[in-house]
Amino acid sequence: MTPLEVLQRYPAHDYTLYGVLASRVQARPDHSFVEFRDEKYSYAETRARVHETMALLAAHDVKPGDRVAVMSTNHPATVFVLIALASLGATMVGVNPDFGEKEARYVLEHSGSSGIICSPAALPTVQAVVATLPTKPWIMTNDPNEVGLPILTGLIGATESNITRDAPPPVGRADDISVIIYTSGTTGFPKGVMHSQRSVVFAGEGFVRRMHLQPEERVLCVLPMFHVNAIFYSFSGSLAAGATLLLEERFSASSFWKTIAARKATETNTIAAVMNILMRRPREEFVPAHTLKKIYGAPLSGEMYRIFGDEFDVADLIEGYGMSEIPGALNNPFDGERRKGSMGKPSQHPDSAVTLADVKIVDDDFNDVPVGTPGEIVVPTPTIMKGYYRDPDATAAAFRAGYFLTGDLGASMPTATSGSSRARRTSSGAAARTSRAPRSTGSPAIIRTLSRRRQSAYRRTSARTRYCSRWSGSRAAR
Repeated sequence: MTPLEVLQRYPAHDYTLYGVLASRVQARPDHSFVEFRDEKYSYAETRARVHETMALLAAHDVKPGDRVAVMSTNHPATVFVLIALASLGATMVGVNPDFGEKEARYVLEHSGSSGIICSPAALPTVQAVVATLPTKPWIMTNDPNEVGLPILTGLIGATESNITRDAPPPVGRADDISVIIYTSGTTGFPKGVMHSQRSVVFAGEGFVRRMHLQPEERVLCVLPMFHVNAIFYSFSGSLAAGATLLLEERFSASSFWKTIAARKATETNTIAAVMNILMRRPREEFVPAHTLKKIYGAPLSGEMYRIFGDEFDVADLIEGYGMSEIPGALNNPFDGERRKGSMGKPSQHPDSAVTLADVKIVDDDFNDVPVGTPGEIVVPTPTIMKGYYRDPDATAAAFRAGYFLTGDLGASMPTATSGSSRARRTSSGAAARTSRAPRSTGSPAIIRTLSRRRQSAYRRTSARTRYCSRWSGSRAAR
């Protein structure tokens, strides 16, 4: 099926997470949606767990506009909680379960989370932080704990429970904030990136186009669900395709290929660090009879293309670019020209009538620069963030004329069709350049990453260490 045919297989929805889930339940209720350890949840069973989680959260007085933190390794409860909170008009705050007390305190205090759902391993940190907060959020774990706190998975899923009947009706709207993802904070305090339900859903639909996901796809998620990649691509992409999401608690290099083979995974999403590790693992860990056909990740080196494509026999390696603020802005096309070492072209939606991303490369005066000339990458997209939580100044500084200022330098490359550009007309009036020499909106390729909002400082220090040289940190695969 084409990406558009995949989406058209399902009834129309309202661009809420609950609406998309209900649409998939209507079309294929018994198809497996979430698998974890020995647990399997069909689309219908997932909706039942979402109802139960909504009732449980409502009993904890969670209301529209509230925020609840999830500090855990990957777990089905995170899927239930994310959809349930969005359905209540509330927001999930993703927190790295490996945070120490200082980092966790900043996020939990800044977000003003009224409750915390964590893994048992993160519980000591959560308890220590909560003891220092002026307002004490409630705490529960997603698996059994040793201190007698409520266990979410023990409170939902009981077949004789009345909790499903007690679930409030969904009130969350497509443009309500559904998730806050905190940045790494390499240039100061982490910022809380706010995304609406519509943003998450659009990114998932875009990912169906990016990777040509099929309804029978089995998407292995090894990246953490406090990260934009796992939420916007693995989770939302699987949901949009009506596919199956295979959750792994965390990435394990030694068991990666065994897991791929055992779980019959057909697609996975990575970052460069993961692929670098896998390339250098002992080859006896590799399972030649694996089922993996597609990998999305970045940046991809020539060595990665050679080893994963030729030696590991993965048919499609797709490279792209995004940030927590603009998930899925660029990618090499699945069904077109792919340029190794390039971020590709503005990402497309399965429906050609929908503009998913427009990209410009501009100078300091916000004018388009010629092909091959470095400039700042700026992006408008329906997946764009709503802003930074409790930081209106940083939000205002991040935008100009409706474009998000990435702070990353890039240059466009000539395309195979000389004189044409990949820019598309947007509602803000940016013209599609199809009749004159190509300028910056062709096929952008990043040169280096440099925070223009702090440019003078970084000129003195040579550029940001974690995000320099073709996104050696984590931006590329976002």
